[in-house]
Amino acid sequence: MDQIKRILSGLLTIFFIVACSNLTATPIVVESETSGIPSAVPTAQAPAAPTPLLPATSGIPSAVPTVQAPATPTPLLPATPTYQPTPDMPTPTLSALLDRHLEINVAKDIAYTSEQKMDIYSPITPGDWPIVVVLHGGGSTKNEVGGISQAIAERGAVVFAPQYRSSEPLLPSDTITQGPEDAACAVRFARAKAAGYGTKPTPRLILVGHSAGGALGMTVMLAGDDFKGDCLVNEGSALPDAFVGLDGAYDILSLNSPDNLRKAPMEQWRLMTPFSYVDRKPIRQNVSFYLLCGVEDGLRQMGLRMHQALQAAGYPSYLAFLPGVSHSMMANASTKQVLSVILEAMQ
Repeated sequence: MDQIKRILSGLLTIFFIVACSNLTATPIVVESETSGIPSAVPTAQAPAAPTPLLPATSGIPSAVPTVQAPATPTPLLPATPTYQPTPDMPTPTLSALLDRHLEINVAKDIAYTSEQKMDIYSPITPGDWPIVVVLHGGGSTKNEVGGISQAIAERGAVVFAPQYRSSEPLLPSDTITQGPEDAACAVRFARAKAAGYGTKPTPRLILVGHSAGGALGMTVMLAGDDFKGDCLVNEGSALPDAFVGLDGAYDILSLNSPDNLRKAPMEQWRLMTPFSYVDRKPIRQNVSFYLLCGVEDGLRQMGLRMHQALQAAGYPSYLAFLPGVSHSMMANASTKQVLSVILEAMQ
């Protein structure tokens, strides 16, 4: 029995030694104090979650503050403007006037300077009619605006359509400001003679200009009394009460020949462009500007630039782009959008 106990005790000792030997052969995983990564068995570390730039709590970057770049100033003339009517464009409420067709008289070729003549359209029935002066486009004649002049008169106005020196002034034979001078003479003549055509002596006067006539009309609207010219009527003001531009070529110097422009200092040429007068102080009071543009992009750009300059100076300016209306149709009596705005300006 004692021998059997000794054998069993020896076997247990051997078994215990073998078991302990197996346990020490298995490595023990210990986390590094510095890295937190197991030192014996390598494990793949999951990518750290990105730190959000703007925490939800503060709205301020959590790590490195950023410096905001200064805002880029908005250019006066956007490269790709959106051609839509401005919010302050007047809504025509003149359907009754559009449907009115008064009987009118037409007086042809009435002299207003020693060389230039005009046609005058007036209702047969006397009334408290406003005065409208209509300037044709560059290189054209008063016949170009005959249809729209008649249409305006039929709605209740005395309309003066002058022939003026509308071509590019060719130096040295021409005067640089010959166009604005003729237009100013026409305004003075219209004011002085309107009573003879069935309206009161001092009614409201609206100046309408198409294309180059729009540029010269805008110049007269802003600075008409600066221009004297060869007027048959020199008394009275050459400053209209309202202006309607139809596809106005307001940057008119850009349309002149470079060779011709070299014949005089630029200071003299600038006397014929409205941008030279828009910042004049004090600004005129109780006046309004309506700028209408058709489909031609270059003239739309000019209209937008003129509108922005007027508003920056403090003037009430209304701008609209008329889809599908060509340059020639802007001065056509059948274009109801144009006629509606002219009637609005007459009120």
